[in-house]
Amino acid sequence: RPWWPRSPDEDLVGQVLMPYAYGDSATTVSAGSAAGNQALAGVDTPAEMISKYRLGGLILVGFSADDPTKGNQETTNVDSPKQVHELTTGLRTAAGRLAAGSAPLLIGTDQEYGVVTRVTDGVTVLPSALAAGAAGDPKLTEAAWRAAGTELAAMGINVDFAPVADVLATRSTVIGSRSYGADPKQAAAQVGGAVRGLQAAGVAATLKHFPGHGHSADDSHQDLPVLTQSAAALQSGAWPPFSAGMDAGAMAVMSGHLDARAIDPGTPATFSHKLLTDVLRGQLGFKGVVITDGMNMPPAKRWAPGEAAVRALNAGNDLILMTPNVGQAYDGLLAALRGGSLPRPRLVEAVTRVLTMKFRLAELPAAQMSTLNSPAHRAAADALAAAAVTVLRGTCGG
Repeated sequence: RPWWPRSPDEDLVGQVLMPYAYGDSATTVSAGSAAGNQALAGVDTPAEMISKYRLGGLILVGFSADDPTKGNQETTNVDSPKQVHELTTGLRTAAGRLAAGSAPLLIGTDQEYGVVTRVTDGVTVLPSALAAGAAGDPKLTEAAWRAAGTELAAMGINVDFAPVADVLATRSTVIGSRSYGADPKQAAAQVGGAVRGLQAAGVAATLKHFPGHGHSADDSHQDLPVLTQSAAALQSGAWPPFSAGMDAGAMAVMSGHLDARAIDPGTPATFSHKLLTDVLRGQLGFKGVVITDGMNMPPAKRWAPGEAAVRALNAGNDLILMTPNVGQAYDGLLAALRGGSLPRPRLVEAVTRVLTMKFRLAELPAAQMSTLNSPAHRAAADALAAAAVTVLRGTCGG
Protein backbone atom coordinates (compact mmCIF):
# COMPACT_ATOMS: atom_id res chain seq x y z
CA ARG A 1 0.00 0.00 0.00
CA PRO A 2 2.85 2.40 -0.78
CA TRP A 3 0.91 5.53 -1.71
CA TRP A 4 2.52 7.90 0.76
CA PRO A 5 5.98 8.72 -0.70
CA ARG A 6 4.31 9.77 -3.97
CA SER A 7 1.32 11.48 -2.43
CA PRO A 8 0.82 15.24 -2.30
CA ASP A 9 2.47 17.14 0.53
CA GLU A 10 -0.98 18.01 1.89
CA ASP A 11 -1.86 14.33 2.40
CA LEU A 12 1.38 13.70 4.25
CA VAL A 13 0.90 16.68 6.56
CA GLY A 14 -2.74 15.86 7.28
CA GLN A 15 -1.98 12.30 8.37
CA VAL A 16 0.11 13.47 11.35
CA LEU A 17 -2.63 15.73 12.76
CA MET A 18 -5.12 14.53 15.39
CA PRO A 19 -7.06 17.59 16.56
CA TYR A 20 -10.34 17.86 18.42
CA ALA A 21 -13.51 19.35 16.95
CA TYR A 22 -16.69 20.82 18.37
CA GLY A 23 -20.01 19.02 18.10
CA ASP A 24 -21.74 15.73 18.86
CA SER A 25 -22.34 14.92 15.18
CA ALA A 26 -19.97 14.80 12.20
CA THR A 27 -22.17 16.88 9.92
CA THR A 28 -24.85 18.68 11.97
CA VAL A 29 -23.69 21.01 14.75
CA SER A 30 -25.10 23.85 16.84
CA ALA A 31 -24.29 27.48 16.08
CA GLY A 32 -21.92 27.51 19.07
CA SER A 33 -20.08 24.42 17.86
CA ALA A 34 -19.81 25.87 14.34
CA ALA A 35 -18.30 29.04 15.79
CA GLY A 36 -15.84 26.97 17.80
CA ASN A 37 -14.80 25.00 14.71
CA GLN A 38 -14.42 28.22 12.70
CA ALA A 39 -12.02 29.60 15.31
CA LEU A 40 -10.14 26.31 15.50
CA ALA A 41 -9.99 25.36 11.84
CA GLY A 42 -12.01 27.70 9.60
CA VAL A 43 -14.80 25.15 9.06
CA ASP A 44 -18.26 24.52 10.50
CA THR A 45 -18.31 20.77 11.17
CA PRO A 46 -15.98 17.93 12.19
CA ALA A 47 -16.51 16.25 8.79
CA GLU A 48 -15.41 19.43 7.00
CA MET A 49 -12.31 19.61 9.22
CA ILE A 50 -11.34 16.06 8.19
CA SER A 51 -11.85 16.87 4.51
CA LYS A 52 -10.10 20.25 4.46
CA TYR A 53 -7.00 19.14 6.37
CA ARG A 54 -6.90 15.46 5.24
CA LEU A 55 -6.72 14.46 8.88
CA GLY A 56 -5.15 11.25 10.12
CA GLY A 57 -7.28 11.22 13.25
CA LEU A 58 -9.56 13.02 15.66
CA ILE A 59 -9.78 12.91 19.46
CA LEU A 60 -13.18 12.81 21.17
CA VAL A 61 -13.14 14.94 24.29
CA GLY A 62 -15.34 15.74 27.25
CA PHE A 63 -14.80 15.95 30.97
CA SER A 64 -16.27 15.62 34.41
CA ALA A 65 -15.96 18.03 37.33
CA ASP A 66 -13.32 16.03 39.23
CA ASP A 67 -11.16 15.29 36.17
CA PRO A 68 -7.61 16.76 36.42
CA THR A 69 -7.44 16.98 32.60
CA LYS A 70 -10.45 19.29 32.30
CA GLY A 71 -8.26 22.39 31.95
CA ASN A 72 -7.41 21.59 28.32
CA GLN A 73 -10.71 19.92 27.35
CA GLU A 74 -12.47 22.75 25.60
CA THR A 75 -15.39 20.88 24.10
CA THR A 76 -17.42 17.73 24.52
CA ASN A 77 -18.23 15.14 21.86
CA VAL A 78 -19.68 12.54 24.20
CA ASP A 79 -23.31 12.26 25.33
CA SER A 80 -24.16 8.54 25.03
CA PRO A 81 -22.82 5.38 23.38
CA LYS A 82 -25.42 5.58 20.60
CA GLN A 83 -24.47 9.20 19.86
CA VAL A 84 -20.75 8.34 19.93
CA HIS A 85 -21.34 5.48 17.46
CA GLU A 86 -23.23 7.79 15.10
CA LEU A 87 -20.49 10.44 15.43
CA THR A 88 -17.66 8.00 14.69
CA THR A 89 -19.57 6.54 11.74
CA GLY A 90 -19.93 10.04 10.28
CA LEU A 91 -16.26 10.85 10.88
CA ARG A 92 -15.18 7.62 9.14
CA THR A 93 -17.41 8.38 6.16
CA ALA A 94 -15.68 11.75 5.73
CA ALA A 95 -12.22 10.18 6.08
CA GLY A 96 -13.07 7.43 3.59
CA ARG A 97 -13.02 10.00 0.79
CA LEU A 98 -9.39 10.96 1.44
CA ALA A 99 -6.36 9.57 -0.39
CA ALA A 100 -5.63 7.52 2.74
CA GLY A 101 -9.25 6.36 2.89
CA SER A 102 -8.36 2.67 2.78
CA ALA A 103 -6.65 3.14 6.16
CA PRO A 104 -9.28 3.78 8.86
CA LEU A 105 -9.40 7.17 10.57
CA LEU A 106 -7.86 7.10 14.03
CA ILE A 107 -10.57 8.03 16.53
CA GLY A 108 -9.13 8.35 20.02
CA THR A 109 -10.26 9.30 23.49
CA ASP A 110 -9.01 9.35 27.09
CA GLN A 111 -10.79 6.33 28.52
CA GLU A 112 -8.55 5.52 31.49
CA TYR A 113 -11.41 4.60 33.89
CA GLY A 114 -11.39 6.30 37.24
CA VAL A 115 -11.35 10.11 37.20
CA VAL A 116 -10.41 10.38 33.52
CA THR A 117 -13.22 8.63 31.68
CA ARG A 118 -14.93 10.21 28.69
CA VAL A 119 -17.77 7.72 28.06
CA THR A 120 -19.45 6.91 31.37
CA ASP A 121 -23.12 6.13 30.64
CA GLY A 122 -24.22 2.79 29.24
CA VAL A 123 -20.77 1.19 29.28
CA THR A 124 -18.99 -1.19 31.64
CA VAL A 125 -17.08 1.01 34.07
CA LEU A 126 -13.79 -0.38 35.37
CA PRO A 127 -12.20 0.45 38.71
CA SER A 128 -9.35 2.97 38.58
CA ALA A 129 -5.77 2.03 37.78
CA LEU A 130 -4.79 2.36 41.45
CA ALA A 131 -7.54 -0.12 42.37
CA ALA A 132 -6.22 -2.58 39.78
CA GLY A 133 -2.76 -2.10 41.26
CA ALA A 134 -4.16 -2.92 44.70
CA ALA A 135 -5.77 -6.08 43.30
CA GLY A 136 -2.33 -7.06 42.02
CA ASP A 137 -3.53 -9.64 39.47
CA PRO A 138 -2.59 -8.75 35.87
CA LYS A 139 -4.92 -11.46 34.51
CA LEU A 140 -7.93 -9.74 36.09
CA THR A 141 -6.74 -6.41 34.66
CA GLU A 142 -6.33 -7.93 31.20
CA ALA A 143 -9.82 -9.45 31.25
CA ALA A 144 -11.42 -6.19 32.39
CA TRP A 145 -9.56 -4.16 29.78
CA ARG A 146 -10.50 -6.62 27.04
CA ALA A 147 -14.13 -6.02 27.97
CA ALA A 148 -13.59 -2.26 27.99
CA GLY A 149 -11.73 -2.32 24.68
CA THR A 150 -14.47 -4.40 23.07
CA GLU A 151 -16.99 -1.71 24.02
CA LEU A 152 -14.78 1.14 22.77
CA ALA A 153 -14.31 -0.62 19.43
CA ALA A 154 -18.06 -1.21 19.16
CA MET A 155 -18.62 2.55 19.52
CA GLY A 156 -16.07 3.22 16.76
CA ILE A 157 -13.14 4.28 18.95
CA ASN A 158 -9.89 2.58 17.88
CA VAL A 159 -7.26 4.44 19.96
CA ASP A 160 -7.35 4.72 23.74
CA PHE A 161 -5.00 7.18 25.43
CA ALA A 162 -4.44 4.62 28.18
CA PRO A 163 -3.05 2.91 30.18
CA VAL A 164 -1.20 5.40 32.36
CA ALA A 165 2.30 3.95 32.76
CA ASP A 166 3.41 6.61 35.27
CA VAL A 167 4.77 5.27 38.54
CA LEU A 168 3.32 7.18 41.50
CA ALA A 169 6.66 8.25 42.96
CA THR A 170 5.37 11.58 44.35
CA ARG A 171 2.18 12.92 45.94
CA SER A 172 0.91 13.92 42.51
CA THR A 173 -2.70 15.09 42.45
CA VAL A 174 -2.76 15.20 38.64
CA ILE A 175 -1.75 11.51 38.36
CA GLY A 176 -2.90 10.11 41.72
CA SER A 177 -5.30 7.20 41.23
CA ARG A 178 -4.64 7.24 37.47
CA SER A 179 -1.39 5.33 38.24
CA TYR A 180 -1.18 1.60 38.97
CA GLY A 181 0.96 2.39 42.00
CA ALA A 182 4.33 3.30 43.47
CA ASP A 183 6.15 0.02 42.78
CA PRO A 184 7.67 0.03 39.26
CA LYS A 185 7.61 -3.78 38.89
CA GLN A 186 4.02 -4.18 40.05
CA ALA A 187 2.87 -1.24 37.89
CA ALA A 188 4.72 -2.79 34.95
CA ALA A 189 2.79 -6.05 35.25
CA GLN A 190 -0.51 -4.14 35.39
CA VAL A 191 0.32 -1.98 32.37
CA GLY A 192 1.21 -5.10 30.38
CA GLY A 193 -2.15 -6.67 31.25
CA ALA A 194 -4.10 -3.55 30.26
CA VAL A 195 -2.27 -3.31 26.92
CA ARG A 196 -2.92 -6.95 26.04
CA GLY A 197 -6.61 -6.68 26.92
CA LEU A 198 -7.21 -3.46 25.05
CA GLN A 199 -5.38 -4.46 21.88
CA ALA A 200 -6.95 -7.94 21.75
CA ALA A 201 -10.21 -6.03 21.28
CA GLY A 202 -8.86 -4.00 18.33
CA VAL A 203 -8.06 -0.75 20.15
CA ALA A 204 -4.55 0.72 20.13
CA ALA A 205 -3.11 1.22 23.62
CA THR A 206 -1.11 4.37 24.39
CA LEU A 207 1.45 4.35 27.20
CA LYS A 208 1.56 7.72 28.93
CA HIS A 209 3.14 10.09 29.90
CA PHE A 210 6.76 9.41 28.87
CA PRO A 211 9.25 9.90 30.56
CA GLY A 212 7.04 9.64 33.70
CA HIS A 213 4.53 12.17 35.01
CA GLY A 214 4.32 10.43 38.40
CA HIS A 215 7.87 11.56 39.15
CA SER A 216 6.75 15.18 39.62
CA ALA A 217 3.94 16.54 41.78
CA ASP A 218 3.33 19.44 39.36
CA ASP A 219 0.56 19.52 36.75
CA SER A 220 1.49 19.88 33.07
CA HIS A 221 -2.02 21.20 32.40
CA GLN A 222 -0.81 24.34 34.20
CA ASP A 223 2.99 24.54 33.91
CA LEU A 224 6.10 22.53 32.96
CA PRO A 225 6.80 19.94 35.67
CA VAL A 226 10.46 19.23 36.38
CA LEU A 227 11.84 15.72 36.88
CA THR A 228 14.88 16.12 39.12
CA GLN A 229 15.80 12.42 39.21
CA SER A 230 19.00 11.11 37.64
CA ALA A 231 18.85 9.23 34.35
CA ALA A 232 19.59 6.02 36.25
CA ALA A 233 16.75 6.69 38.71
CA LEU A 234 14.31 7.26 35.84
CA GLN A 235 15.50 4.10 34.12
CA SER A 236 14.90 1.96 37.21
CA GLY A 237 11.98 3.85 38.77
CA ALA A 238 9.94 5.34 35.92
CA TRP A 239 10.50 3.31 32.77
CA PRO A 240 9.76 -0.34 33.69
CA PRO A 241 5.99 0.08 33.04
CA PHE A 242 6.72 1.70 29.66
CA SER A 243 9.04 -1.18 28.75
CA ALA A 244 6.45 -3.73 29.91
CA GLY A 245 3.78 -2.05 27.82
CA MET A 246 6.06 -2.10 24.78
CA ASP A 247 6.84 -5.78 25.39
CA ALA A 248 3.08 -6.41 25.47
CA GLY A 249 2.87 -4.83 22.02
CA ALA A 250 1.58 -1.31 22.78
CA MET A 251 1.05 0.47 19.48
CA ALA A 252 1.60 3.99 20.83
CA VAL A 253 3.43 6.03 23.46
CA MET A 254 2.43 9.55 24.50
CA SER A 255 5.22 12.06 25.09
CA GLY A 256 4.67 14.25 28.15
CA HIS A 257 5.25 17.96 28.71
CA LEU A 258 7.93 17.13 31.30
CA ASP A 259 11.39 18.59 31.84
CA ALA A 260 13.76 15.69 32.57
CA ARG A 261 16.68 17.73 33.87
CA ALA A 262 19.19 14.86 33.82
CA ILE A 263 18.63 14.16 30.10
CA ASP A 264 17.59 17.35 28.29
CA PRO A 265 17.31 20.23 30.80
CA GLY A 266 14.76 22.94 30.01
CA THR A 267 13.16 21.11 27.08
CA PRO A 268 9.73 19.48 27.49
CA ALA A 269 10.01 15.78 26.52
CA THR A 270 7.43 16.48 23.80
CA PHE A 271 10.06 18.56 22.00
CA SER A 272 13.17 16.61 23.05
CA HIS A 273 15.05 14.68 20.36
CA LYS A 274 17.24 13.22 23.11
CA LEU A 275 14.28 11.76 25.00
CA LEU A 276 12.07 10.66 22.13
CA THR A 277 14.61 9.59 19.53
CA ASP A 278 17.73 8.72 21.53
CA VAL A 279 16.06 7.24 24.64
CA LEU A 280 12.56 6.06 23.68
CA ARG A 281 13.48 4.82 20.20
CA GLY A 282 17.16 4.04 20.69
CA GLN A 283 17.60 2.90 24.28
CA LEU A 284 14.11 1.45 24.93
CA GLY A 285 13.61 0.22 21.36
CA PHE A 286 10.08 1.51 20.73
CA LYS A 287 9.00 1.11 17.09
CA GLY A 288 5.38 2.26 17.19
CA VAL A 289 3.65 5.63 17.00
CA VAL A 290 4.72 8.45 19.33
CA ILE A 291 1.87 10.89 20.07
CA THR A 292 2.25 14.28 21.70
CA ASP A 293 0.28 15.16 24.80
CA GLY A 294 -2.25 17.94 24.16
CA MET A 295 -0.56 20.74 22.20
CA ASN A 296 -3.08 23.17 23.73
CA MET A 297 -1.43 22.76 27.15
CA PRO A 298 0.76 25.64 28.44
CA PRO A 299 4.21 24.00 27.97
CA ALA A 300 3.45 23.45 24.26
CA LYS A 301 2.04 26.94 23.73
CA ARG A 302 5.39 28.67 24.24
CA TRP A 303 5.58 28.41 20.42
CA ALA A 304 2.94 29.26 17.81
CA PRO A 305 0.94 26.21 16.63
CA GLY A 306 2.87 25.84 13.37
CA GLU A 307 6.31 26.03 14.93
CA ALA A 308 5.25 23.80 17.83
CA ALA A 309 4.05 21.11 15.40
CA VAL A 310 7.31 21.22 13.42
CA ARG A 311 9.42 21.06 16.60
CA ALA A 312 7.37 18.10 17.90
CA LEU A 313 7.79 16.14 14.66
CA ASN A 314 11.50 16.88 14.44
CA ALA A 315 11.90 15.64 18.03
CA GLY A 316 10.41 12.27 17.07
CA ASN A 317 6.63 12.49 17.50
CA ASP A 318 4.49 10.95 14.75
CA LEU A 319 1.08 12.41 15.68
CA ILE A 320 0.28 15.98 16.79
CA LEU A 321 -2.57 15.89 19.30
CA MET A 322 -5.03 18.72 20.02
CA THR A 323 -3.30 21.64 18.33
CA PRO A 324 -4.89 24.94 19.42
CA ASN A 325 -5.21 25.98 15.76
CA VAL A 326 -5.54 23.32 13.05
CA GLY A 327 -5.02 25.69 10.13
CA GLN A 328 -1.83 27.17 11.58
CA ALA A 329 -0.41 23.74 12.46
CA TYR A 330 -1.20 22.41 8.96
CA ASP A 331 0.21 25.48 7.20
CA GLY A 332 3.30 25.49 9.43
CA LEU A 333 4.07 21.84 8.69
CA LEU A 334 3.53 22.35 4.96
CA ALA A 335 5.79 25.40 4.86
CA ALA A 336 8.50 23.61 6.88
CA LEU A 337 8.31 20.58 4.59
CA ARG A 338 8.71 22.74 1.48
CA GLY A 339 11.33 24.96 3.09
CA GLY A 340 13.44 22.10 4.39
CA SER A 341 13.21 22.70 8.15
CA LEU A 342 11.01 19.57 8.39
CA PRO A 343 13.00 16.90 6.52
CA ARG A 344 10.79 14.93 4.13
CA PRO A 345 12.17 11.55 5.33
CA ARG A 346 11.13 12.41 8.92
CA LEU A 347 7.57 13.22 7.82
CA VAL A 348 7.34 10.13 5.59
CA GLU A 349 8.59 8.01 8.50
CA ALA A 350 5.90 9.45 10.78
CA VAL A 351 3.12 8.94 8.21
CA THR A 352 4.32 5.39 7.55
CA ARG A 353 4.09 4.57 11.25
CA VAL A 354 0.61 6.11 11.48
CA LEU A 355 -0.63 4.18 8.44
CA THR A 356 0.93 0.95 9.64
CA MET A 357 -0.98 1.28 12.91
CA LYS A 358 -4.19 2.03 10.99
CA PHE A 359 -3.89 -1.05 8.79
CA ARG A 360 -3.12 -3.24 11.82
CA LEU A 361 -6.26 -1.95 13.54
CA ALA A 362 -8.32 -2.50 10.38
CA GLU A 363 -7.60 -6.24 10.55
CA LEU A 364 -9.54 -6.59 13.82
CA PRO A 365 -13.34 -6.46 13.35
CA ALA A 366 -15.25 -4.42 15.92
CA ALA A 367 -17.89 -5.99 18.16
CA GLN A 368 -21.56 -5.07 18.00
CA MET A 369 -23.10 -2.34 20.17
CA SER A 370 -25.09 -5.04 21.98
CA THR A 371 -21.89 -6.00 23.84
CA LEU A 372 -21.97 -2.73 25.81
CA ASN A 373 -22.43 -3.27 29.55
CA SER A 374 -23.09 -6.99 29.00
CA PRO A 375 -23.21 -9.36 31.98
CA ALA A 376 -19.88 -10.95 30.99
CA HIS A 377 -18.20 -7.54 30.80
CA ARG A 378 -19.66 -6.43 34.12
CA ALA A 379 -18.46 -9.69 35.69
CA ALA A 380 -14.90 -8.98 34.54
CA ALA A 381 -15.04 -5.46 36.01
CA ASP A 382 -16.63 -6.75 39.24
CA ALA A 383 -13.93 -9.39 39.68
CA LEU A 384 -11.23 -6.75 39.41
CA ALA A 385 -13.08 -4.42 41.81
CA ALA A 386 -13.62 -7.18 44.38
CA ALA A 387 -9.94 -8.15 44.28
CA ALA A 388 -9.01 -4.49 44.85
CA VAL A 389 -10.65 -4.35 48.28
CA THR A 390 -7.78 -3.91 50.72
CA VAL A 391 -7.75 -4.44 54.48
CA LEU A 392 -5.68 -1.65 56.03
CA ARG A 393 -5.92 -2.85 59.65
CA GLY A 394 -7.78 -5.41 61.72
CA THR A 395 -9.39 -8.53 60.33
CA CYS A 396 -11.96 -9.01 57.61
CA GLY A 397 -14.17 -12.05 58.13
CA GLY A 398 -16.87 -13.65 56.02
